Amino acid sequence: MGYDLTKNIELYLLHAEHLREDLSPNQKQYYLDAAAWLGEQNFSTAEEAVAAMKQTPFYEGGALAKTADDIGIRIKAMKEVGYDDVAAIHQQRKEKFDAQGNGYVFSSAWLDDYKRAGAEAEKYARRKEVFGKIFAAYVQITGNPQGEYRKDAEADITAGIQELQTLGVTFDQLAGQPVYRNLTMTTDKGMVAFVDFVHRYLDGGPADTSLDDMQEEQDEIAAFVQAHKAELQAVGKNECWKNANCIAVPADNDEGYVYIAEKVVE
Repeated sequence: MGYDLTKNIELYLLHAEHLREDLSPNQKQYYLDAAAWLGEQNFSTAEEAVAAMKQTPFYEGGALAKTADDIGIRIKAMKEVGYDDVAAIHQQRKEKFDAQGNGYVFSSAWLDDYKRAGAEAEKYARRKEVFGKIFAAYVQITGNPQGEYRKDAEADITAGIQELQTLGVTFDQLAGQPVYRNLTMTTDKGMVAFVDFVHRYLDGGPADTSLDDMQEEQDEIAAFVQAHKAELQAVGKNECWKNANCIAVPADNDEGYVYIAEKVVE
């Protein structure tokens, strides 16, 4: 009885079936091609099949396909999050791998390029942290006119701008990139207000964007509370707050946010 390749072919086809075309195109094609090649053979033993495969690209093809897909996924992921510099390094890795195969994989250049990509990703992470800190300070200043909170927030902005300089970028460079703009989750109008705020702050001018509006709003609230004092007190007697906080929601106003009181009532 001759060697039956049916199970091997079925296994390769199952591998191909369960691999996604968008994530593992090289591996999927490898298993389809390998299954087709096995189907054309007539080996009498497993040893004969292995010896024959060693003489073809299929012997190392599976590992090469997996590496190619791994690099491809990294390129796609970095592009999706806006890490263009990191994506470019992985693209260079792909080109070297396509040209050299395992000669590149088992070289010092492979490790060097991998570390270089990691270093660039770390730069993005640090810049995002600093940019987020500047934005948080901006929200603190525009949302809370009390001087005791403004001082720390202004110090955070100054420190953030200085750190960006040490990282080799400017505030405007980051503000113009989606990967950093998306951190704010604000509207386009709100982003313009944020950038304008920082510009005026750095120029030494008045950084406030809406303190007059906020004072007017507070006066209106105070007037409303005074006019409805008895009604509010009556409602308050029926409530027992377990906790309360304030959340900021993106909105199309000067600050780009609306502050909403949120409470949990037992």
